[in-house]
Amino acid sequence: MTQSSVSASAGGIKVGKRAKPYRIGITGGIACGKSAVGKYLSGKGIPVIDTDHLGHELLGSPNPAYQKLLDRFGTDLVDKPGGPISREKLAKIVFVDKQAKADLEAITHPAIENLLDERINSLNGEDIVVVLVPLLFECGLEPKYDEIWAVLVDHKTQVSRLKARNNLTDEQAMVRINSQWPQEKKAARSHRIIDNSGTLDETYRQTEACLSKAYAEATKNSLTPQPADPARDAEYKEILKRFAAMATSEVLDRMGDVSSTQHKAAEAQLQMSVSSCQAGVPDADEHQLKVKLAMCVRNTKGTGNTPSPITGSCSCKCNNNCRNGCACAANCGCSCKGPCQPPKPPPPPANTLCHAHHCHPGLLTFFCLLAILLAAGVCWFHHSNEPPKPCGTSGVTCSPDPLKNRPILVLTDEQFEKLFCKSRCSEPKLPTCAGTSCPPQQPPATTPQCTCCQYQSPSPTPPSFILAYLHNQVRFRTTQWTVRCRQNELGATVVGRDERGRLTNWMEFGPDLTFTQQWIINYLPGNVQVEVVLFAAPNNFVGRTAYQYDNWGRLALVKRLDNGQRPLTAATFERSSDGSLNRVVVRRFNTDGLVVDVLVSWYHPNITLMIDEFYQYELFGQFK
Repeated sequence: MTQSSVSASAGGIKVGKRAKPYRIGITGGIACGKSAVGKYLSGKGIPVIDTDHLGHELLGSPNPAYQKLLDRFGTDLVDKPGGPISREKLAKIVFVDKQAKADLEAITHPAIENLLDERINSLNGEDIVVVLVPLLFECGLEPKYDEIWAVLVDHKTQVSRLKARNNLTDEQAMVRINSQWPQEKKAARSHRIIDNSGTLDETYRQTEACLSKAYAEATKNSLTPQPADPARDAEYKEILKRFAAMATSEVLDRMGDVSSTQHKAAEAQLQMSVSSCQAGVPDADEHQLKVKLAMCVRNTKGTGNTPSPITGSCSCKCNNNCRNGCACAANCGCSCKGPCQPPKPPPPPANTLCHAHHCHPGLLTFFCLLAILLAAGVCWFHHSNEPPKPCGTSGVTCSPDPLKNRPILVLTDEQFEKLFCKSRCSEPKLPTCAGTSCPPQQPPATTPQCTCCQYQSPSPTPPSFILAYLHNQVRFRTTQWTVRCRQNELGATVVGRDERGRLTNWMEFGPDLTFTQQWIINYLPGNVQVEVVLFAAPNNFVGRTAYQYDNWGRLALVKRLDNGQRPLTAATFERSSDGSLNRVVVRRFNTDGLVVDVLVSWYHPNITLMIDEFYQYELFGQFK
């Protein structure tokens, strides 16, 4: 049987015993070097579990999963009854047959997870446990780990290592690599990255840095269990009850009269932090008590068509409040109007010749006769001339559509300079003077050395001062970074672009290169949707704006969502049959997702409104 897949040795750093260990999942593509990282961590005294070894155990001797594999793939996988299943024979089957690969995973993954849970449970009391999981993301195992590391390697090195290790051809190696997620996709969903393209010493230094951060997280998240305290329990419950009563009163006050037929909603939130410490313990334990209360009244149509025989009122129970809303049913027994639809947007502006109350009947008749004569003249003209040949017929060429297959946005240097300088590059104008009124000239002040200017721009690597705020999903798809420093050490703007010239990241820094905010831009396949995600200092997720385009590349819908994925604002672009813009309808929503405001602009959008409502509308709201 294969040697135990749990390894540990003396000399590890301890952060204090935990009830359950801090779990680190290490993943990466095939032949990327996960085992090398695992061996280094094992040498540091950290228990390391390799799920590949667990899989080898299942293949090594009879067990329920072993027997299911023989039933599915045949007994020729073993040389003798009860002997180990040949991994080479099994690999030749599953790497060229998607269904066979799915069947293999359906049999082995549950069995490996059971073995893994047993091994981890045997390590309770350890600070950190590391698990090597090649298919961590593919199998949806992210929730099982406190943090995830991705080991990466450049493609050429990966192919050469795999060929040498498994004695494969180029084609066979690529089949195995392509059967897993791309490395960039795994990196984008990982907490930490280790680049194993260089020497082992370089890999070990990166691993040590990741380990130090993991120990800090494990220490921060380890809480010492406190014994039960009946007095504190009763005190906290009483506080929560008072909070609930206060929140209820606050919400009811905000909602006002709930007897009307209007839909109403309100919420209130109260919270407090309570600190307590034990004798001889300097650090206080902090407990957060929080009550969040939401109420909503939604009225529906009545079902009857006569006044109630018991109350004598209508079935909608609106009584004298019917003018406050439109929820009454038709013929429900009250005198107010029946159900109505939300107000329609106003009609497009028209150039009327006269007001209806002031038009003379004879004048109206004159215009009608004039319209008939014009229509007759147009019909005669078309019948007297040969109709034009349609596009595509003999002798007629079709002009290409200038918008077809055009990328959503390619940010050129000129566009970047224009956007950057829009509010930052104008020099202040000095007042002019003449004669003796001019003050004496002062010598020019010496300009302090620019700390931002030391970074070469453009550059294929990101500047060092942005690394603490740079997201993995952006870093590995950005090929060019541009830094623009503001005058007088007032900050900098950093822009990242991919290999196609498209904007991927926009960062803003204030004085002393203090991070203020950044936008991350994601492009969905097909050039039909772009997402602009906003993070504000200290790099917290604020919300996103999604731009959706039609097949011609024209903006069709744009919507902004908050950090809870709730809609805030949406704008619909309605077009005529010829593609010209007819109107833009902007809707605003409350926290319950109900429309609270509708704004309509005809023939062109309200640019000021769109810029205020949607992130980076100047870039993605129209073609540049």
